[in-house]
Amino acid sequence: MEAELLSVLPEPRSVQSDARRWWASEKSVAVPAGLLLIYFLVALIVPVVWPWGANTAKLSIHLQSPSWTHPFGTDEFGRDMLARFFTGARLSMLVGLTSVSIGAVFGMVIGSVAGLMGGIVDAIVMRGLDTLLAFPALILGIAVALAIGPGVLAPAVAVTVASIPWYARRVRSEVLSLKTRTFFDAEKLMGWGRVHVLWHHVFPAVLDGVVVQASLAVGYAVLTVAGLGYIGLGVRPPTSEWGAMIADGQSYLLTGQWWVAVIPGIGLLLLVALTIRLGDALASRFAYAV
Repeated sequence: MEAELLSVLPEPRSVQSDARRWWASEKSVAVPAGLLLIYFLVALIVPVVWPWGANTAKLSIHLQSPSWTHPFGTDEFGRDMLARFFTGARLSMLVGLTSVSIGAVFGMVIGSVAGLMGGIVDAIVMRGLDTLLAFPALILGIAVALAIGPGVLAPAVAVTVASIPWYARRVRSEVLSLKTRTFFDAEKLMGWGRVHVLWHHVFPAVLDGVVVQASLAVGYAVLTVAGLGYIGLGVRPPTSEWGAMIADGQSYLLTGQWWVAVIPGIGLLLLVALTIRLGDALASRFAYAV
């Protein structure tokens, strides 16, 4: 009898077993998220503690190949490539995260207003968002840069504006779905306002999708920043930026100084790949949970 009772009792759990279960179910998300966090922290710390400045030129050591003193080599002005690499990484990440976050907030608010108001307001807002969808972020960035001049503001504004329609349409569709349910009318009869409906029903329902969209959008935002920098409409020199570094270094590929263009290109590739991998993992995770 005692053996039969013991057989139906749950196995004792420990911290280690719980950790193993969590890792087995969440490693697809935890690995890219952890690598991105490490990438970001290193990009914040290295330019501060590294003895070589990103804009410290020394022509006597220009175009030196990677060594112990300069692990990523030096560029045509003798500037340390490692310092410039991580300074550019910090800039790309900050612009991408900030722009995508602002775009997500504005998009959620605009989509909520359009869905709740309906009618002519909804039609006007959605046609305006459809117009924005016709212009890629890079094209918007070029237009902004030509209007206000090159600088960090151009890619930031372009990414923010280009990302708004995606979040707005997602939130609007959720609002329209909720408006057809009986509890929506019941809460209106109870005197609950639209803000209450948004805060307690709409935003929690769309939060997973917004997080997935935002994680994917960060990679595209980084590409937009690099694209504008590559064509000379991004951050002004001598500020370190990956796209401008690739453009400046591509002429040295044929003469053997490959590191000037290849190293920032690898950094861009890794960052975008990690953000897309995280977005895919989050999409699979949330879809499975639903």
